[in-house]
Amino acid sequence: MATKNFKQLPYGKSDFERIRTRNFAYVDKTRFIEQLENEANSSQFFIRPRKFGKSLFLSMLTNYYDIRKASQFEQLFGDLYIGKNPTPLKNAYSVINFDFSGLNTRSEEGFAESFSERIRDTVLSFIDDYRDQFPRLTTLKKKFSMKNGVLAQ
Repeated sequence: MATKNFKQLPYGKSDFERIRTRNFAYVDKTRFIEQLENEANSSQFFIRPRKFGKSLFLSMLTNYYDIRKASQFEQLFGDLYIGKNPTPLKNAYSVINFDFSGLNTRSEEGFAESFSERIRDTVLSFIDDYRDQFPRLTTLKKKFSMKNGVLAQ
């Protein structure tokens, strides 16, 4: 009797690129990209219980819209709905992802500091990631690297 090979479930994984390139099981939600683009309301609020795929969905959107992922479009989306029906906005944006999980919430001061650090680190990462597209952004890097008036290490 032949054994069947089953794809591994990506439990606890929310990195769309990793799931697609490492051949994990994936339920195609890409048809919602087209629906989001056709929404009259330009601001979306994604509310679902924990472990319902919000982070994976946002990772999918990042991979779809990010100009840096254009060369991987076929690999990531080719066999999915949106790969067969791409919108004009595919790989058309510079994407910045803010992740506010794990902030220090023990005190107001700790929260303010960890929040500011997260913003600064995310902006610095964005500048590094898109330096080829926006060379003038690198002049802002020192300004964003400052921490309490001192250049951060």
